[in-house]
This record gives sequence, C-alpha cells and structure tokens, in this order.
Amino acid sequence: TETVAAIIDDMVKPDFRDLLPTIDVPTLLVYGRGANPVMPGRVGQWMADRIPDAELVELTGGGHSIFWEDPVGFNAA
Repeated sequence: TETVAAIIDDMVKPDFRDLLPTIDVPTLLVYGRGANPVMPGRVGQWMADRIPDAELVELTGGGHSIFWEDPVGFNAA
C-alpha cells in the first residue's frame, strides 16, 4: 500500500513535457482509440507532435493495455 502510493506518486507528479522535443531515438507510439474516452486519439497525436520523428499508430479498440487487448495489432505495429 505504501509502496503502491509511492509508485503512483512518482508516475503522476513529474512533468517531462519539456523533454519530449529532446528525444533523439526512434520512437513508436502505439495507442488504443479507447485509451482516453474524454479525448480519444488526441493524446497520442499530442505526443507525436512533440517528439521529433515519432511514429504514431492508433489501433481501433483497446485502452491502457493495448498490448494485451489487441496483441495482433500491437505486434504488427
């Protein structure tokens, strides 16, 4: 419980947005269209717009566990 809280805290508090344009390795962003019901598809595009030469693949279904929910599409990407 304390460990889980520390992990979640470490995941949500740091703000790495300024670092995205400095990524200089090939980057593949794979998103499920169901990952963000409030802004479907927009989070992946936002990331792709900020990471130089990033490739964005949006799969039809899925969510946060797209690798599990659509393993065939994920592996094809």
